[in-house]
Amino acid sequence: MKTNHLILLFFLLLFLINYYDLFYILDPVRQIGKEPTFGTYVIYNFSFRLVFYGSKFFSLALLLYGSSMLWNLKLNDESSSFGKIFKIVVTLEYIYLLAKTCKIIYFQFIHTSYTFDDYINFFPLSFYSPTSQNGYLLNQMSKDFSAFDFVYIICMILGVRNIYDISSTKSVLFVLQSYILPLILWITFLNFIGII
Repeated sequence: MKTNHLILLFFLLLFLINYYDLFYILDPVRQIGKEPTFGTYVIYNFSFRLVFYGSKFFSLALLLYGSSMLWNLKLNDESSSFGKIFKIVVTLEYIYLLAKTCKIIYFQFIHTSYTFDDYINFFPLSFYSPTSQNGYLLNQMSKDFSAFDFVYIICMILGVRNIYDISSTKSVLFVLQSYILPLILWITFLNFIGII
């Protein structure tokens, strides 16, 4: 599938999943504020997500591409390295759509009598435990990291290994240095800002 088709399909699924989540899962248990309308959803919610995900796709692909240049990695064929990395990044984001879909399925079919707090504090397959005594920062970071992130990282390692035809060990080291370390620093920074 071409990259532009993957992007369009991603945004279509993102629109539908978030629309259903907002109007059919979150809205019935909201405690304050006006009821959202379709127009406000498109203008405020989805347009922000378009900019956010577009920026995320580009910046992550640029980070991996720059790292591949520093590592002096070459493709097997003569096609664009940035284009292949960009396609991997877009494809990997479908994993997070699956996480959001799991949340919708959980509240729609399994836990149907939920509250706003249940919705806000639900982190599908995360490493967070509400009874944990690890401290605020570590608890917040464990909410942000889930099995979906683990699958995302594994798939990124496999994708990098396939497009550059490198060993698994080198692929793991590449993803560790170019993605995982900056991700941990970013999550730590955001959570630290949240404490202040």
